[in-house]
Amino acid sequence: MDAITVEFQRFGDDSGVLRRSDQYIRTVGSFAPAEEDKLMLEQADLDRGMKTLDYENYRGAKPTEAENVRKNADRFIEQISEVLTNFLPTDPAENFSGGCYQVEVVTRAKELAQLPFEVLAPEGKCIITRRVRQPWPRPKIVQNVEPKVLFAWADPRQSVPHETHMEALDEVLQDWGGVKKAATVLENATLASLKAALQVENENEGYTHVHLLAHGVKPENKADSSKLFNLHEETPPPSTLLSLHGTNGKTHRCTPEDLASIFAGDVPRPASFTLATCHGAEIDPIEAGGTFAHMLHTAGVPVVVASQLALTQHGSHELIRTFLKMVVEGEDPRKALGACREAMRKDKETYYDWIALTGYLDVSEDLEKSLPDRQFEAALNRMRKATKGAEAHANNVLSSDAPRKGIAAESTQIRAGFDSVRQSLLEKLDPKLTKGQTEELHGLLGSSQKREAEAMWKLSEMVDGSLSANLLQQSRVALKAAADAYGKASVVSRDHHWTAVQSLVLKLIIQGGLSGSEDDWTVAAVAAKDTVRRLEEKRDNDPGDKLVFDAAFAHGSLAELHLITSGTNGNKQFENARRHLDKLVHCIQKLEKTNTFPITSTLDQLDRYDNWWSVDEAWKLPENVVTNASALRNHLKIIAADLLEESS
Repeated sequence: MDAITVEFQRFGDDSGVLRRSDQYIRTVGSFAPAEEDKLMLEQADLDRGMKTLDYENYRGAKPTEAENVRKNADRFIEQISEVLTNFLPTDPAENFSGGCYQVEVVTRAKELAQLPFEVLAPEGKCIITRRVRQPWPRPKIVQNVEPKVLFAWADPRQSVPHETHMEALDEVLQDWGGVKKAATVLENATLASLKAALQVENENEGYTHVHLLAHGVKPENKADSSKLFNLHEETPPPSTLLSLHGTNGKTHRCTPEDLASIFAGDVPRPASFTLATCHGAEIDPIEAGGTFAHMLHTAGVPVVVASQLALTQHGSHELIRTFLKMVVEGEDPRKALGACREAMRKDKETYYDWIALTGYLDVSEDLEKSLPDRQFEAALNRMRKATKGAEAHANNVLSSDAPRKGIAAESTQIRAGFDSVRQSLLEKLDPKLTKGQTEELHGLLGSSQKREAEAMWKLSEMVDGSLSANLLQQSRVALKAAADAYGKASVVSRDHHWTAVQSLVLKLIIQGGLSGSEDDWTVAAVAAKDTVRRLEEKRDNDPGDKLVFDAAFAHGSLAELHLITSGTNGNKQFENARRHLDKLVHCIQKLEKTNTFPITSTLDQLDRYDNWWSVDEAWKLPENVVTNASALRNHLKIIAADLLEESS
């Protein structure tokens, strides 16, 4: 995306009030000479104009009155656009190569933050963003591909639509397990509970996105006559405060500074923060403090989205349905902001929300280069979740007491779920993908096919006759497709032992032997051993859990490699396989935080040898391999019993 920065500097007192007498130094881009400029607009005129955009004007208005209200608002938009066009150059014909482009407004002059610069971009071709220069070095940012959302809401004075926000958020996070799996809901939020929720030391454990739903309220107008008057005391509180829960059932009128304090010190900042609250980006012209959006951005949150005006409920939902959905999927936050504003502009109920919606964004210079990788990883993570969801559906059917006559319909639905996952994965196939990404994509395709094959096999065992035969054939077709996908993955990247092992196992099942695959076996073993050596030699300068975890999986692969050749070289290969299972368990014991997934996944795989791949008369493993698999499974259960009990 083409982008240009327009920066304004002003000298003198920080009054926060627009005055025609003020002069600004404006720089456009990195090379254009600095220019002196004036904003031909008075504060009182801007105040009157902004009030014409408030949706409160439409409440209870008769049709003729509503028409006049809209005319007044449109007239103000037309006039303020003329003023701002001369102040903020945005002509794409002069500055940009075409298509969607960004104009970034940077200023420390707080009175300029009140300006509705967004009226200059009504058609979505220009995305106007704001930025505040921040201290260096930057704080830690939570950039995990898998979303972890904090949804906080507060309603001490009047209700907020938290149920509908929850529903929208659940839909956005559906591929990640919904709100239950990918979000934390903070009800009746207080400033203290917000701080507590964000207090993590490791950015990998923090929240990727925060969505705050609360009302904007006015300060209490209670003069304290007992307090001595001080002409030189600090400025009064801002005109808009955040309505959070306080102590003893009272309302805490939270200031922008209070809210920004939740990110004090080394607290990892989320990648984005959306404020579903009225006037979250408004600045009171009388005082020089920042808005909630301004202060959160200054505190180091790279992307903050809020409204300068009273925000409609429809508009607050759009923050989730469009903006949050796109950034969760790895899209450019600038495009997400533009798309959200466009969605608001097309909806009559949110027509003026698009003008009020502001975005404080600080994106890295290499964002567009890194986005494809993030989008790919996000897509693969979603597909992993979707695959597990399809598998869970199959397991529910298999464990239910439903009449067997419904199996045919259920099998069709299960296959459709897996097929939907694979179609999404195939859309990601691109020659520009790296070898590692291509291998991962084919590996996930293979995993999806294998899970479908297993589900169809189990269903075939539940029924008789032609239906059983049809399901068995569907299982074989899926298993053959899994073998092909794993084979492609192992050829693309020889460094990943897991896909090579899966390919070899399925070849043994389908072909009845591994003739011609000796080199593939050796390469897979070398890749797994190299992973083990990486831990032993403490490569990557990281002796922590990741290397130990990877080594555990490598030992699992080595055990399986020795197992599938134990049919021709029994005792020696069996003993080698058992030795690697011992080492797998030893790795899990060394983890700082016990994670038994390598053990349970290995047990599941060995269970397939005994209960699936030994039963199909057409496609089955050698008898010795099946017998050894059963013995290895029992051995692993015994040596890992304490760990499995602890994790459960």
